[in-house]
Amino acid sequence: MLRWVWENLGSLVLAFVLSFTVWVVAVTTEDPLVERTFSLPIPIQYLDLGEGLTIVGETPREVRVTLRAPESAWQGLRTDDIVARVELGGLAAGSFEVPVVVEVSRRPAQVSAVEPARLRLTLEPASSVTLPIQVVQLGETAVGTRVASMRPTPDSAVVRGPSSSVARIAGLRAEMDVTGWPQSGDDEAVLSAYDREGRAVADVEITPAQI
Repeated sequence: MLRWVWENLGSLVLAFVLSFTVWVVAVTTEDPLVERTFSLPIPIQYLDLGEGLTIVGETPREVRVTLRAPESAWQGLRTDDIVARVELGGLAAGSFEVPVVVEVSRRPAQVSAVEPARLRLTLEPASSVTLPIQVVQLGETAVGTRVASMRPTPDSAVVRGPSSSVARIAGLRAEMDVTGWPQSGDDEAVLSAYDREGRAVADVEITPAQI
């Protein structure tokens, strides 16, 4: 038996290869592999940012992912099946180019491409400051009326963010549109931070966000 197997090994291997090829062709014909970009953008998770550090500027929030999978697998793919993350562990203050790692949990789908595949990020020490709030009146009240007073509650807020951005802030303001008043009581306004030239400082967090 062993000698027969040895003498016919080439034929056996050829028969196996041919049968496997026929099986692959049959499967791919019935359920072909398809490569295309997933219909929805995938949110990016920023992980393990060092204590006391923050990311400077606006960070990309989403990536587009191209997958390769059988047609049947595409029909069941959901956003929850795809995870995009950026690992920040071990990075100190400075500028870095980091990869976006994308994984798909639904097999046999595979990741073919990610856009963008790499991100340029700058990390800085975070700082915070407490500043008073200035209320700015917009518009005009009804004829014969005027605004007697506007008092913000609370009258100050905490600003947190990259040290360079926090250092640029000259103050906080809340814009209140009084067009068509009179009215009295409480109303809400969103807070914004501005620099010495009156330009908005966007990459900071203000607590509370509105008053």
